[in-house]
Amino acid sequence: MKTNIYCWLTALCWLVSLPVLADLPTSNTTTVTETMDTSSLPAPLYIWNKVIVGSSTGTNSTNVGMVCKSSTDSTNGACPTALSWTGLAPGFITLTFTQDRTGQTKTLTVAGVRNIGSANSFKPWTGVNSGGLYAPILTYSIAQSELSSLTDGVWRATLVMDYYNYSPATYVATWTASITLTVTSESAQQVYFPAFASTDATVDLDVRGLLSTTTSGSASLDMCLYDGANAAGKTIILSLSDQGASPSDRTSGLFSVYRTGGSAADAADRIDFAITVKNPVTRAAQTVKNGESITWTAPDGGFTARLVTLPDYTTSTYCVPAPLTFTTQTFKPSTKHSGDYTGTVTVTYTPSTS
Repeated sequence: MKTNIYCWLTALCWLVSLPVLADLPTSNTTTVTETMDTSSLPAPLYIWNKVIVGSSTGTNSTNVGMVCKSSTDSTNGACPTALSWTGLAPGFITLTFTQDRTGQTKTLTVAGVRNIGSANSFKPWTGVNSGGLYAPILTYSIAQSELSSLTDGVWRATLVMDYYNYSPATYVATWTASITLTVTSESAQQVYFPAFASTDATVDLDVRGLLSTTTSGSASLDMCLYDGANAAGKTIILSLSDQGASPSDRTSGLFSVYRTGGSAADAADRIDFAITVKNPVTRAAQTVKNGESITWTAPDGGFTARLVTLPDYTTSTYCVPAPLTFTTQTFKPSTKHSGDYTGTVTVTYTPSTS
């Protein structure tokens, strides 16, 4: 009986004499969603910022690090695939981003830093901590200079890092960062008339007929709406209006041109017309009422878009086509004063990427 008690006490002493093991992390996924304008890019963009991995107790916290799935394939990040003693930070990871609409890819460099609670910082795959019992503090970021290579649009990437013990080399967990970057250029948002790249658009209403008969007219104008985000916007608000007050005898919703030198109050010095726009969702002609807004919401998959080269823009990009048709209703030319009729229609476009 005494021998059994003695053995039990010995075993108990052996158990409590072991160092306390560090709490190791579990696999997790981080979602990084950022909307940034090219005029004010983050400096830098953080994926993980000073994230403590595990606990700060026990020797296991000195014997860990993070590696990539591949040293050459940048789909989920390319960097060393095994822990080693590799020196001071940062460690660089190449990561491929893909643009939603075009499928274009860009490879950016992610900087990884493993801090060990001392003045020095190391690459994430540095597996030995000689500075004491500190759980790794990890920071992954993308420099502003790297972000500047992304053109307007939605870019996606997935960074995958595996957490390992150093000796023996033992897999512990996987950290995944799902990254979505919406890049905009608000200064480039515009109503684009392809036939009038550098000037205001001019439309001839094409009213033709003899004075003794009735006449009418129809004309079209190609128009494309650029949201500054490669047509990634979810909502379009559009309104058209002409100058001056609405004449009391004009049919609601119509637009007008006026005789040069005439009176805006005299119906004989005014010709009325209607405008329709091709709805980018239904692809049908939609009447635009003078001064009233219309709103289009993008269907699943976004608006149908067209690749164009915008004025003073360095790359081809996508805009949403919304061509206009101007229809002059039938009237008798004899009821109008002779002369030149002109007017201005202002197009107001409000894009949204929310």
